[in-house]
Amino acid sequence: MSGPAFTETVIQSGLIVPWDVAVSPDGRMFVTERPGTISIFESTAPMAKRVTSAQVSGVRAMGEAGLLGLALDPDFPRNQFLYVCASRLDQGEWRNEVLRYRASASALAVDTTILRTGIVASGLHDGCRMRFGPDGKLWIATGDGGLPARAQDATSLNGKVLRLNADGSVPSDNPTLKGQSAPSAVYALGLRNPGGMAFDQRTGTCFVIDAGNLMQDEIDEVTAGANFGWPAALGPNGSSRGFVDPAWSSGTSTLAVAGAVFLPGPDWGAWSDSLIVATLKEQDLRRFTVDDKQATERDILLNQKYGRLRAVTLAPDGSLLVTTSSGSGDRIIRIVPTR
Repeated sequence: MSGPAFTETVIQSGLIVPWDVAVSPDGRMFVTERPGTISIFESTAPMAKRVTSAQVSGVRAMGEAGLLGLALDPDFPRNQFLYVCASRLDQGEWRNEVLRYRASASALAVDTTILRTGIVASGLHDGCRMRFGPDGKLWIATGDGGLPARAQDATSLNGKVLRLNADGSVPSDNPTLKGQSAPSAVYALGLRNPGGMAFDQRTGTCFVIDAGNLMQDEIDEVTAGANFGWPAALGPNGSSRGFVDPAWSSGTSTLAVAGAVFLPGPDWGAWSDSLIVATLKEQDLRRFTVDDKQATERDILLNQKYGRLRAVTLAPDGSLLVTTSSGSGDRIIRIVPTR
């Protein structure tokens, strides 16, 4: 299947691990950098003006921890809310906390804390990718924080897919897990180090991208109460023990998978509805088709052209935004299909 022609443009440079990026309906681009800075750029035009920036207080950036995921409220044009996940020192503990900010034309201000306790921060496996789903809920993928047992502990918010209302409360239709008497923030469990989460626009299904331990990177289809098996099961060999097998796994190798997004139609032609996954170790983008609970790798893009790739997301105009993750001098690349 031949893909569409596309152009690539570096639109920002000189960043420090731009961990996530989002574009508002009015065209402004929001970026989190791992040391702790949220920035707003005027647009996705090359070297667009940085309108404002804010340093998130209390951030302790070490190893894989720092200022991480970013999501814009579904009602952003009205309320101007954005949500970030930050590894903060709070009450003597190092935690990943979800904070809500309000943007104005020229400033960013803290609005409230959505989730303060429950996710232990760590320099290892500290992924905190956030996306609003088509259901209007805030979905958060968390790493095990370097302690694999947390992924199977239903009372811990590490190694999980969390699902919250926009105000931080627990949706009444979240699953009630074994040993619990009521729904909790935990929607699915058994993850190691998820760096990506994406929703298939055809079905509304959530997929989480989880980096394996020397082998078995996974693309997992998220369903209520699903247990993906880490650390008890790796790859497609857990279903006989009650775990959910992945839609795809990397087998005996790892790519160090990170951010992910589904391409919309029809601008992307034959690639419409494909899942695009960024990789850190292999320094490329991988295109997958997803059908009947199976994901199949189809193409490798930007192969080692820009270095380690961290985030991949869509702008409202359908263009693809990709961030590099070298630690300094990082860039944001805009990819546009040519018609």
